[in-house]
Amino acid sequence: MRGLREVRTHLVEMDLRRCVGTLAMLFVGEGETSNTDDVDTCGSRLHNAFDPKPRAATWPMLRSLTCVGGDLTEVDASLRLCPRLRRLDLRRNGVERIDPDGTRGLSELTHLDLGFNRVRDARWLPDALHADGRVLTSLSLRGNKLRSARGLETLKSLESLDVAGNLLRSMKHDVAFIADNLPRLRKVWLEGNPVSAVAGYRTQALACWPDTRAVELDGRPASKFDKFTLRHYRKAMELKARMRRTGGCETQAGARQGHRTTKRNRTDRTRNTSRRIPRRPRRRRCPRRPRRRPSSPRGRRRVAAGR
Repeated sequence: MRGLREVRTHLVEMDLRRCVGTLAMLFVGEGETSNTDDVDTCGSRLHNAFDPKPRAATWPMLRSLTCVGGDLTEVDASLRLCPRLRRLDLRRNGVERIDPDGTRGLSELTHLDLGFNRVRDARWLPDALHADGRVLTSLSLRGNKLRSARGLETLKSLESLDVAGNLLRSMKHDVAFIADNLPRLRKVWLEGNPVSAVAGYRTQALACWPDTRAVELDGRPASKFDKFTLRHYRKAMELKARMRRTGGCETQAGARQGHRTTKRNRTDRTRNTSRRIPRRPRRRRCPRRPRRRPSSPRGRRRVAAGR
């Protein structure tokens, strides 16, 4: 890694595959510390004579960091050495959580991908990204073990959220919770969860958003068929809510009144001859012609024999 540290001031994008170890082994050298409390926003270090260990040098130009297919279990505080990082991709590792000290200085982070890791709870995300994650627009937690969407409600700037392949089960407490608390969300992936196995999943999920034209569910916008089923689904939900408020009395009375009205209209239609539709005359069948008597004696013998 010595070669990378030599070009750190010019490096803009870093892509690592199957990296073994920790991020501190990448950014921090031997005998150095990752404490960056005395590092300003431009990436320059301030001298502190009371610190026995020299501080690690920052990576001021690094914008994108990709570390895929490794064995990372935690994002430590050494990530603060990249103050201008905008894209962080940590797919297919063993990450369970992110250290809040590691993302404290990432004020420009817009894209975070933690797909196919071991994340079980998203409640630590606000602690790590709430103060400095105000510009975070894309978050991927695909293929983890999330059982609840709690913890995502504070990331108000999210425009793309991928929680496919998790353990989300409730349409009300998970999908509706996401739709109500993330107003800027435009793309969401929910496929692969137990909630996506219910009948009419796509219609129920799209109904959680008031404007379905601005939302793409599982990478597909709402089609004409989705809008058709969504319109009838919302009417059924309104009728169901009205029945709950009135206890079903109003609907039963309306049904009885409608039945009497239909019967009265049928009676009036029978009495009024001008409204009758003329019936089509029945077709008369032609009488069957008698069989012609054979003229020859041989033919008469066959008829008599019944052939």
